[in-house]
Amino acid sequence: MNYLKIIICLISYNLYSQTMLNSERVLSNVDNDFVISTGIDGDFNFGNLNLIQVNISTQFGKKINKDLFRGVFNYSYNSEDKEVLSDDWTGQLRWNHFRDKNSIFAFLQGQNVKTLKLKYRYLYGGGYRFRTYSRKENYVDTSLGIFKEHEQYEEINSSLKVDNLRYSLSSFSKFHISNSILFENTIYLQINTRKLDDYRIYFEPRISFIKSENIEFFITTRNRYHSTPYIDVMKNDNQSSIGIQITN
Repeated sequence: MNYLKIIICLISYNLYSQTMLNSERVLSNVDNDFVISTGIDGDFNFGNLNLIQVNISTQFGKKINKDLFRGVFNYSYNSEDKEVLSDDWTGQLRWNHFRDKNSIFAFLQGQNVKTLKLKYRYLYGGGYRFRTYSRKENYVDTSLGIFKEHEQYEEINSSLKVDNLRYSLSSFSKFHISNSILFENTIYLQINTRKLDDYRIYFEPRISFIKSENIEFFITTRNRYHSTPYIDVMKNDNQSSIGIQITN
C-alpha cells in the first residue's frame, strides 16, 4: 500500500461561491496512509477580453489509530477587465475520534466570499456522527452537532457583524450503483438556535464513473441555500464540476 496517495482534478467548471465545506472525499479515501487531494485550474485571456481565473483546492487526511485528522483549503481568484470579481479563500481543520463506525468530531473553519459580500466567517464546534445504514460498501451516516459562527458583511457604505449559535444536522451517503458507477451525497442543515426560520442548507451529490483502479470521471453539483440573507444577496448559490480524478 502506498504511503502517499495523490488525487488531481484536471477539469472543472465553477459557478458562484459557497460558505460550506465538504471534506467527505478525503474520509472515503483515508485508511492508515496520508492522503492529499489537489486541484488547480486557470483561464487567462488578454486582448479584447482581459480575463483571469485561478482556482486552487487542497484536501488532506491522516488516520492515527482511532483518530482521523482532515484539512481543506480552497482559493479562487477571478477578474475581468481589471475588475476583481472574486478573491476568496476557505480553510477547515476537522478531527474525528472513532468507535467502530461512529465518532465524535470537532472542527475549525475560516473564509471570505466576495460575491456574498462576506468579509469573513469563522466557525468552531463539534458533535457526534453515527452509522444509520450499512450494507457491504454502501452506507448512510448521520451527524448531530452545534457550532458558533462569527461573520462580517461589508457593502459600500455599511458593515454588519453577525454572531450566531447554530444546530447542525448532516447526512453522508455512498452507494455503488454498479461496479463502475458510484453515487455519493452530502447534505448539511444548519439552524439558528435563537431564530429557527434562519437556516442554511447545503446539498452536494456526486456521480463517479470508474474506468480503472486509479482513474475515474465525475459529475458533481453543490447547492447552498440561506433562508434569510443578512444583506441584499440571492438566497441560492450553485457550483458545478465535471472532471477526471487520477489516484496514485
